[in-house]
Parts: sequence; C-alpha cells; structure tokens
Amino acid sequence: MTKHWKRSALCLITATSLLVVSMGASALSPSPDVSIILFAFNSAHIDAAGRKVIEGVVSRARANSGGIDDAVISAIGHADRAGPEDYNMALSWKRAEAVRDALVAAGISVDAITIARRGEDENAVPTPDGVPKRANRRVEIVLQ
Repeated sequence: MTKHWKRSALCLITATSLLVVSMGASALSPSPDVSIILFAFNSAHIDAAGRKVIEGVVSRARANSGGIDDAVISAIGHADRAGPEDYNMALSWKRAEAVRDALVAAGISVDAITIARRGEDENAVPTPDGVPKRANRRVEIVLQ
C-alpha cells in the first residue's frame, strides 16, 4: 500500500482501490471570505471602522463572478462575557441585525443575508465570566 499526502486529503492507494479521506476544506471549493466588525461595550452601533468593513464586503461581493446579485452572506453576532447571558444573547442578535441593515443599505439584497447569534458562547479570546473583552464583541461576516 502506498500513502500519498495532499494538502486537503489523505489518499491510500492499493492495487485494487483508492480511498480518500477528507482532512479539511476541499481544494475544489473556495474558502469563505470572513470579515469582522468590533463593537463598543454594550453597543450595537457600527462605528467608522465597521463601516469601512461593510464597504469592503460590498466591494468584494460586487467583484465576485456572479456580482452583487449572487452574494450569499452570513452575519453572526457575538458578545463578551460581561453581563447576564440572556442579555448578551439579545445584544449579539442586535449586532447581527445592525450589520444586516448596513449591508442592505449598501446594496446587498436582504434575501442574500442570514443572521445568527452566539451570545457569549464562542468567544474569540477566552475569558472568565464577567470579563469585558473588545475582541469578543463582534460580528463575523462570511461572504460565500
């Protein structure tokens, strides 16, 4: 049996068969384009830096092969671990809605955008409960 390692798969070749085991994203499918907008404490307001991120996402959506009409975007809201968990879940939803509304105002169809919330469950920087951390107050924008 011969082993061949590739970037995204392990191939085992025998005289009678070929077995391919995926080890990550397929080499044939493009990686998603992920952008992040950070938020101030207890806020869903998109600041000037966040507006620049929105502009960049819209620009890249226009440049894609299908153009802005074929854009598929997800906006996933997050919160840090300061404050009650239910409050942070609601705040992460408001942040995702704010990003969706900004994308729509910039020309993306509302039907092309899905939003989700994670609250304080998927912090970018692990912290103990009650600790505010700007890197965790974010919306991840995924352009497919």
